[in-house]
Amino acid sequence: MKWLRFIRKLKPYNIQKGLRYLKHYGPKEFLIRLSERMEPEEVPYGPWREQYCAKEEDLARQKNHKFSYCPKISVVVPAYRTPEIFLRQMIESLEKQSYENWELVIGNASPEDETMARILKEYTGKDPRVKNVPIPENIGIAENTNAALAAAAGNFVGFMDHDDLLAPDALFEIAIRLEKDPSIDAFYTDEDKVRTDLSE
Repeated sequence: MKWLRFIRKLKPYNIQKGLRYLKHYGPKEFLIRLSERMEPEEVPYGPWREQYCAKEEDLARQKNHKFSYCPKISVVVPAYRTPEIFLRQMIESLEKQSYENWELVIGNASPEDETMARILKEYTGKDPRVKNVPIPENIGIAENTNAALAAAAGNFVGFMDHDDLLAPDALFEIAIRLEKDPSIDAFYTDEDKVRTDLSE
């Protein structure tokens, strides 16, 4: 049963990610991570997620919340040859935020990618909170991030990969805590995994 669960997870993306992990961390750490992935869930994930995710009524209430302190949150994303579906989903996960004082700053290091250029023009044209920072060439994830960061104008900055998504209440949860304690300097937010099967 354990192996059957493991085989179901063998998608091309996960195999590539596993090989990168093996190359970077070595066989010992790779085997530890692999064994962790094969452990059965102590709590079934589906019901747990359903219980804790913000519902539509929660998001509506959050959108109507009047903040006494409303900092702008810049979300900085280095992007390089991002597949269209990932790029659109990432941008739209910002547009669905229940907290509205944000900006998305995308450092586009793929000047030759016409599809990316078209998509970024589409989103920046309809939402001024989405910013495209053209980078003449791919100078690596750190420098691409720094190029985008230089264009950020927010009071706080968060970082995402070009294939990440934000839960619709993610920025609200940060803002509501800042409203209670504006002296907070930094937040740690955990991550979750989503399916990578593009056919679904």
